[in-house]
Amino acid sequence: MLKGVTYNRFSSNMQREESIDAQIRFNHDYAKRNNIEVMKDYIDEAISGKTDDRPGFQKMLEDAKLGMFDVVICHKVDRFARNRIESAINKYNLRKCNIKVLFSGQAIDDSPEGQLMEGILESFAEYYSLNLAKETMKGLRENAYKCKFNGGYVPFGFSIDPETKKYLINTNEAPYVQMIFKMFVNGTKYKDIIKTLDDLGITTRFGRKFTEPTLHDLLCNEKYAGIYTFNKRTSRSIDGKRNGRLKKSDEEIISIPGGIPQIIDTDTFIQAQEKLCLKKRTTRAKEIYLLSGLIYCGSCGKPYCGNRKHNGFGKIYTMYRCNGRCENKEIDKDFLEEMVFTNLINNIFSKKALKELSKKLNEYLKSKRQSENKKLEVLSSKLKEISFEQNNIVNAIAKGYDNPIFKKRLSELDAESKNIKYEYDILKIKLDSQAITPNRIDKILQDQRTYVLNKNLVEVKKFIASYVDSIIVYENDIEINLKFDSIPI
Repeated sequence: MLKGVTYNRFSSNMQREESIDAQIRFNHDYAKRNNIEVMKDYIDEAISGKTDDRPGFQKMLEDAKLGMFDVVICHKVDRFARNRIESAINKYNLRKCNIKVLFSGQAIDDSPEGQLMEGILESFAEYYSLNLAKETMKGLRENAYKCKFNGGYVPFGFSIDPETKKYLINTNEAPYVQMIFKMFVNGTKYKDIIKTLDDLGITTRFGRKFTEPTLHDLLCNEKYAGIYTFNKRTSRSIDGKRNGRLKKSDEEIISIPGGIPQIIDTDTFIQAQEKLCLKKRTTRAKEIYLLSGLIYCGSCGKPYCGNRKHNGFGKIYTMYRCNGRCENKEIDKDFLEEMVFTNLINNIFSKKALKELSKKLNEYLKSKRQSENKKLEVLSSKLKEISFEQNNIVNAIAKGYDNPIFKKRLSELDAESKNIKYEYDILKIKLDSQAITPNRIDKILQDQRTYVLNKNLVEVKKFIASYVDSIIVYENDIEINLKFDSIPI
């Protein structure tokens, strides 16, 4: 008998949670007809199929590498994906694990004709998704020309009329928007505006405190000057992500002056934009402090933070200093980062260190296995409890106590047992993985070694926390503690 899993998904815009139950039922019926034992149901709720960045889907792909099942059953092609490229890549990766993708609601076989049909259905699924987005955008643009609210975030200071979908001034919030613009135009710094708002107990629409980024976004928003805007931010990239700071071209943006009620007079809004432009031009490039969040004071225990110092003659020094303002010394940024670079090269990225690193990693894995073994014991105990309850029900039925409730409970216990057994087997396979060799570690660290040796600060900043646990600054010593539990193995 083949072992299989089902993958089930519904989108947020067109379907409901009940769709998952229907998909699971179809997939289980298909499995029963084709002599396939279903091991687990993987589910993604309210997630688009345009991208494969879906938790349930990724967990299914990860578990596939462990050889736990032979087939993945989906209801239809569009449940697996609505993106032909990602669909092909993921099916190829599953095939490398000797796993087939089957569809309970569409007759697709392994013949050339079946493969052609699958490709056509994938093209239709992608076309449907793209066409739906196009038609949806058409309706949104029509709403925009009528200055109607098109969904999303309602700016602080506004409300939406539930019937007309038009913007209204929120009389409770609008005075604080006017206060923010007035303070900013008069030269008040962000931190002082935030303090004033905090003292008044004013929060954002989400109930959070105002921050510099939220103030900046508020001051940039043309809606406060009565200008209705739509389609301003760039679309999602091919991987489904969006950079909310990037704008579309002016030709694509719908902008209608006087389209919504005006909270800030035009002169004040223009003054605010001029000050924002000046602020942007005069803001210095930020220093990259590689060790932020990793350095601690050996005297008071408080973290060290980055700090710029002027000597009065135009020279700037970059330092790390104790945030507790205790008597412990400041450390030159370049000196400390050079020390950490050297430590990483000598203790992790050198050829000589690989053997010792392999030993330490395997010691870590051993301790991790002990923790995982405890999880196995818990799962094993649950399986025994279920088996005990099942035996009691079977014995009761054998003695003549044939109650429909017993059969229902047996079915529930059987499903629960199957899920626990599946998780138990996955955990067992992971625990049985082989020890890590120096060659394997060397392969993993090649790119990162290059970044460190070349001192590519941007790339090093991304992964340095994986290796440095903490840096303790004492009065006459600096202690660098490395860690190995986050190394990608």
